[in-house]
Parts: sequence; structure tokens; C-alpha cells
Amino acid sequence: MENTISESSAEALDILEQLESVNEMIDIHGDDDFMREQYESRKKEITEMLFGKLKDFKIDIRSIAA
Repeated sequence: MENTISESSAEALDILEQLESVNEMIDIHGDDDFMREQYESRKKEITEMLFGKLKDFKIDIRSIAA
């Protein structure tokens, strides 16, 4: 049997992998304020994409955020 995932799931996974990569870059550039801020900004953009994608799964981030 072939394992397949939905398009929405694949897109969410891609976004999570992007976050993982950006987090690594933030760690690498921890002592370089300019680069770290650039990656922090990118992380915010990617996180907003993830929040948008969660709507496909009928998840409202505002209802679960503390």
C-alpha cells in the first residue's frame, strides 16, 4: 500500500520544514544581530503562512493561543 498525504498536509509539512531551517539559521547567526533579525523576520512570515494553512484543517489559532 502506498502512503500518500493530502495536498494541504504536504503544504503544512513544507512550511514546518521551512521553520526548522530558519531556526537553524537563527542559531548559526546568534551573534550577528543583522542576520539574526533577518531570519527572525522570515520566521514571522513563515509562521503567518502556517497559521493560514491551519485554517485548511479547521484550526483557529486564536482559539488555542494562550
